[in-house]
Amino acid sequence: MRVSALHIGMGTQLKDIIELNLSYQRALSAVTFARMFQKNIICFDDMGIYQILFSIQDQKILSDMYHHLLDTLIQYDQKHNSELEKTLYYYLKYDGSPQKIARSTYTHRNTVHYRIEKIKTLLNCELATFEEKFPYMIAFYIAKMMK
Repeated sequence: MRVSALHIGMGTQLKDIIELNLSYQRALSAVTFARMFQKNIICFDDMGIYQILFSIQDQKILSDMYHHLLDTLIQYDQKHNSELEKTLYYYLKYDGSPQKIARSTYTHRNTVHYRIEKIKTLLNCELATFEEKFPYMIAFYIAKMMK
């Protein structure tokens, strides 16, 4: 006998019966999140940025955004057998700390510096401000959803 995992998603608290459909839709988003990220129980309110991403009905928008932002690095990585996409992920995760990036990617700090400069050139973006980094951070959240 095969036992399947049970995933439970909870919507938001109702203020009025008119919001029943909204809470139900949010519960569906939460259960999809729970299934995707192997959580037993998740409340929509605890999903963080994924509240927004899982609420988008047209998933092609998310896929297009991901590809628009990261395809340059993905194609470069495939052509040159490099790890620029992975380096960018850790650059964003560790707020640009070369030491932490090097540790996480098992790479020398000088290689990390070279890769970051290459990423900035390829993306035509300095990745200096929150506004410049944020879309790429979202792209990596989308990538987790697409896997």
